[in-house]
Amino acid sequence: MNTYFAVTSLADMSPLEVHKLYKLRVDTIGTGIDDADANPGTHHVLAWDHTDRPSPELHGYARILPTSTGVLEVTELSHLYAVDGSGLVRDILDNALRLAAERYPDRDVVVTAPEDLQGLYESFGFRSYGRPGDGGHPMILSTTRLHAVYGDKVNA
Repeated sequence: MNTYFAVTSLADMSPLEVHKLYKLRVDTIGTGIDDADANPGTHHVLAWDHTDRPSPELHGYARILPTSTGVLEVTELSHLYAVDGSGLVRDILDNALRLAAERYPDRDVVVTAPEDLQGLYESFGFRSYGRPGDGGHPMILSTTRLHAVYGDKVNA
């Protein structure tokens, strides 16, 4: 797998990139378009693979949203099931948090994630503080201070 990461806004994506993004989200986590995607402050972290393809394939994704309360929210973390176990989810989250640390170093980050990903998020410094549930699916809400995780490594 030859993965590279890109960060962009929805307005800067080509129609084909937007199609691939929403197809990945609908196929993997069941969410499509919402207004937050088009917000100029929303950052889309895309994991592309060029291996043996004329056109890159989108293998994974995360979205970073600055909220009205000043907190950043990492949402829509998704990946192709074919790359399970490759470490791509960890790499996507790492890239999303590095971007957030560079642009918003003093903000807290909140995620809502499936309970089975709790260990992944804890390895990045997140701590669980509730299980609100979502349609019967157990969820974990976590928060971390970006500088506590990345500190001086942000610009390394």
